[in-house]
Amino acid sequence: MRLRLLKVEKSVVGGGMFNDAEIWFGHEIDGKASSSLAPLCLIGPNGSGKSLFLQLIAEVFQAAWHEHAPNEERRSSNEEILFELTYLIVPNGAVEPETVRLVRTMKGRRPGPIKLFHRESEEIGAGTTEFGRYLPSMIIGYTSGENETLSIPFLVSRSGYADDVARAALNGGTEQAIPDNRLMLIDYATNLEVLFANLM
Repeated sequence: MRLRLLKVEKSVVGGGMFNDAEIWFGHEIDGKASSSLAPLCLIGPNGSGKSLFLQLIAEVFQAAWHEHAPNEERRSSNEEILFELTYLIVPNGAVEPETVRLVRTMKGRRPGPIKLFHRESEEIGAGTTEFGRYLPSMIIGYTSGENETLSIPFLVSRSGYADDVARAALNGGTEQAIPDNRLMLIDYATNLEVLFANLM
């Protein structure tokens, strides 16, 4: 997947510091889709908003997954965000990358549903198999320290999953598997969880 353009109309992240922002991710005209590795680097001093920006991107995809499959991504940490995110993705079964736009605008006085546009104008409805094909299958966050800003959407995702597991355990288990969530944070606590699980 290659991020291309993010337009933020309104967001509570960082006290609204990204409101009316338009961020172009570069990577030339084709997004360097053929490159095996074409990383984006955010450079700036501490406190300049790098982690808040990554949090915002994670919240966009979390909201899209929550709308599409609330049994997998059980909560959304930012239901108020109004945005347009354009990216390239190679969906399952495809060979070439395709352009996708995720959009949420106001509907009356409330934020409307998230819309996914394939090939710039073809709308795909949430809840359909096609909608899920054009979302990244997993959003992974990594922090080497105590970055509480970036971790917010990931911890919301984790707590929703933990609630489902606890509910299933208290109800005597379930024959159906509990779907994994789509956001995963790797940090110091993750290593402790793996150690604890192995010791158990």
